Amino acid sequence: MTGVRPVRPHLSAPAIRLAGVLAFAIPFALLAGAYISQYGFDLFPCEMCWWQRYPHFAALAVSVPALVLLARGGHEVARAPIAVAAVAILVSGVIGGFHAGVEYGWWTGITECATSAAVGSGD
Repeated sequence: MTGVRPVRPHLSAPAIRLAGVLAFAIPFALLAGAYISQYGFDLFPCEMCWWQRYPHFAALAVSVPALVLLARGGHEVARAPIAVAAVAILVSGVIGGFHAGVEYGWWTGITECATSAAVGSGD
């Protein structure tokens, strides 16, 4: 009788480490850009902008412990939080796509974007 192997792609430790670094670096860089735009250039976020930020906060919250696990050699254990961070980043991307469609006028949004509201307000 042969042993049953789990059906899961084998990822090397360097690949898992790279995924962990990206799971932290991507939301960190995007949030940094958002806050630089907000506080450095007075580009204040609309409600949909905030919706995009929430998944990035979640990705950071799970990627930091994943990086700690990776630093301690827990590559297999770190896979789950890295995957959760990846899903959160993907969710933010979907929200961003919806937000861009609202800004470009491709469809009507649930809320009005601050940039389009500010342009039409006459202020």
